Amino acid sequence: MPGGPGMGGDYPPPPKRTGLWIALGVGAVLLVLTLVGVVITLAVSGLSGSHEADRPRSEKSDGGNPSEDADGAQDPGSDPSRYTGPDEPTKVEIGSAPHKLPKDPCAALSKETRVGLGIDGEKGEATETADSLSICNWYHLADDGTFHNVRITYTLPPDDNTSVSKAEYLYNFYAEEGVGILGDRVEDEKSDVGDESIVVLTKMDDEGHHEATALVRKDNMMIEVDRGISPNKSDTSGEPTMRWADVQKLMPELGRQALNNVG
Repeated sequence: MPGGPGMGGDYPPPPKRTGLWIALGVGAVLLVLTLVGVVITLAVSGLSGSHEADRPRSEKSDGGNPSEDADGAQDPGSDPSRYTGPDEPTKVEIGSAPHKLPKDPCAALSKETRVGLGIDGEKGEATETADSLSICNWYHLADDGTFHNVRITYTLPPDDNTSVSKAEYLYNFYAEEGVGILGDRVEDEKSDVGDESIVVLTKMDDEGHHEATALVRKDNMMIEVDRGISPNKSDTSGEPTMRWADVQKLMPELGRQALNNVG
């Protein structure tokens, strides 16, 4: 007869909850990243266009249309929103896994890239959360009243920093459920950076504001690069602040530069 309680009977082992803990860890990371996005959205609403009323009409935004020459081509250097990266793509050279968070997340972008993005004069603001999350933010209110932000986020699996399988789970979850959570995805496509990556263009909930994202996983490290542009408050045209063709060229390059900053 099978033994009862206190009689030495054999009982099946308690069910494993590894998946539950991974999901909880992913949920916590997603919450932090979402809150960061909300803070930036609020900053955009508060700062964009704050100096527009004092400028002559001839200097004001033209309704969000990018600067072009007579042939409709990009006018290099005149409009950060049309920047597509350096002429030569960055060659990624990093050490072997497992990777650690970078010592300085704000060292990810080259000077040439910061100039092209219009943030070279801005000091990056670094934030590190425990041992699994490191973030750098740049903010810039341009002369035309548009508000620009760039954010680079390095994430390791919160419950096991060296696990590749958990980093894969984290990447897949965020690629499907996290990117674009504060708006509507306009476009997305896979990229060739790292072991797996995706580029996404999102129309944010506030009028005209668009955000481009490069999400990259390499071994146990996930990197998210976000670039947002909010239109001048006087611009009611609803025109997108970024073009998908530009995003397709720029964001993989930002992903490569960010990946090169990994230890």
